[in-house]
Amino acid sequence: MKKTTLLTITLAAATLTACNNDNPTPGTGADEPNFTASIATAARAYDNTWESGDAIGISGQSGDKTYSNLKYTTDGTGAFAAAGDHIYFQNNAEVIFTAYYPWSDAAATADTRLQASQKTFDYLWAQATGSKASPDVAFNLAHKMSKVVITARCGSDVTYDEVKKAVLALGEFNTSAAFDRATGIVASKDAATLTFANNATAEQNAPAIADDAAKTVAYTLIVAPQSFGSALTFTATQPGAQTYTAAIDFTAANRNAGIADPRNEWLAGYQYDIAVTIHKTGVSIQGCTITAWTEADGGNFDAK
Repeated sequence: MKKTTLLTITLAAATLTACNNDNPTPGTGADEPNFTASIATAARAYDNTWESGDAIGISGQSGDKTYSNLKYTTDGTGAFAAAGDHIYFQNNAEVIFTAYYPWSDAAATADTRLQASQKTFDYLWAQATGSKASPDVAFNLAHKMSKVVITARCGSDVTYDEVKKAVLALGEFNTSAAFDRATGIVASKDAATLTFANNATAEQNAPAIADDAAKTVAYTLIVAPQSFGSALTFTATQPGAQTYTAAIDFTAANRNAGIADPRNEWLAGYQYDIAVTIHKTGVSIQGCTITAWTEADGGNFDAK
């Protein structure tokens, strides 16, 4: 099982009366919630650790005071501090807080074709409650995007170097994402085909991990959850060689994962793993499995 890292957000005591007369001066530390947030060790697609300057946003309403998108940053140790205003309980009532990552002062939208910048749209979201009587507020941040991992390997008469140089694409799917920070829902639009490996536009190349021992290259895509009216097309082109395609439908993968009413779609918080073998005369796809981010057998696909 994956380990869980506990991230503690420290809210230093301070008064806000100097800048906002609507906030009462906190009388004790109990006026201030103690936030923690847990995520899986490898929860973020970009890496598995917090970096200095990473920021989350917290919102909530206590009494007549509304706190909206307050920014908290970390120095990389796992402790967070308010970058500006602090949150205080205004009365004894329970408060529902919302947290999301990564923080932004503008609308949370993304062009997911820019896979080299996927750190900026690996959206996490959670809600939790707290009060003066129970000031410890524990967020369990969950993924709101989908992850697709495509692992390419050598087939008949193809070298490892040729696999690394192959131009790979997937489409069409919606590449524009809009993240609702209040609900954690991601909407999408603008269908396009993404060339995610060896694209002349460097910003569209997905992060890749080459395994020299296994002679494979794994590409990780972060994409918006969405459904499809037909199978997606996977394309592989070797330099100076022919282009081969395969149709990929995700219905079986979702069914094997135990999804109720499985459909051809990417679901939020799920990782879809696809194994691709590149041959000199074609491409074969050995199936799609789902991991959590949850896992299921997705069937076999052939390209000719």
